[in-house]
Amino acid sequence: MKKFRICVETGCTGNDFYDLFIEADSLQSAIKKGYVLHKKNRRGVALISESACYEVTDEPKAEMKKGEMLAKMLVIATNAHAGQFDKGGMPYILHPLKVMHYLKSDDEELQCMALGHDVIEDTKVTYKELRDAGISERVISGIKALTKLPGQTLEEYKEGVFANVDAMLVKRSDLRHNTDIRRLKGITEKDIARMAKYHQFYTEIEAKLDN
Repeated sequence: MKKFRICVETGCTGNDFYDLFIEADSLQSAIKKGYVLHKKNRRGVALISESACYEVTDEPKAEMKKGEMLAKMLVIATNAHAGQFDKGGMPYILHPLKVMHYLKSDDEELQCMALGHDVIEDTKVTYKELRDAGISERVISGIKALTKLPGQTLEEYKEGVFANVDAMLVKRSDLRHNTDIRRLKGITEKDIARMAKYHQFYTEIEAKLDN
């Protein structure tokens, strides 16, 4: 029997989650047991994504030196966004780099969230790959809150961001860069409407951070 860590997402926003540790012969079997346990002990809808689950081993992970996790996330984000470009035609990786710069923080985990804030939503990177690379659970939790899920409304997405202070700090920097009209080749009515929506979200985050 193997031991697996199963991440169970709950609630309408998809940003509420908890972990189960389950013994099973395979990951698929552990996921099935996870659904049964959730139904038995909790109410509401649950989603268990295979990419967010992994086998637990007894081998302790070596403690990373300062800057090592950031270096790993930089490589992950650069490779993941390779070939992607923003609306202005610039390499997309420049966006998360700018978001990290806007944080003006020496908090390495916060910097990692900024670099990786789009890797789950916009690339093929999985949470398992982040964990395997040694990315901390704090960073992964922040990225989860910043990742918009299919079918999720803007208000539901906001609720998940507001529930995580790290996510709010990164999202504020993200919105600041996304409202920079110099990144656009031309400005349309659609762009103006999007900028207004971003600005509203930004002011809401500011208000919550000030409380």
